[in-house]
Amino acid sequence: MRYGVVVNSSRWRPPDDGVFKINMDTVTYFKNKMIGFSAINRENSGGVKVTSIKNAKAILVPIIVEAMAIKHGILLALESGLVPFQIEADSVYHIILCVGRIPSADVGYVICEILDLLELLPC
Repeated sequence: MRYGVVVNSSRWRPPDDGVFKINMDTVTYFKNKMIGFSAINRENSGGVKVTSIKNAKAILVPIIVEAMAIKHGILLALESGLVPFQIEADSVYHIILCVGRIPSADVGYVICEILDLLELLPC
């Protein structure tokens, strides 16, 4: 089991014993110029270990907000000492970028930060 594995699933599935799972969700309100995202970290029984919600005044396309949510989830796990972990994200695009493809310019900065965080974790 690798630390920080990014997975995608249409339905929540528990991680292996001793592994935590981070789920994220995002929202973009163009009319109000607001973005928001949340993260929840659970153990394999489904019990919630820690949650976090962030919002900001910004105009960003949803794909960038989703990348920010992934980064936020990783930081939440690291700050809470909840490792090893898996990330479950809705955006297949970000998952592809996080597993080694070259990031596109519009979201590349956040993806590079995510990859840097994942490199800090033992394999």
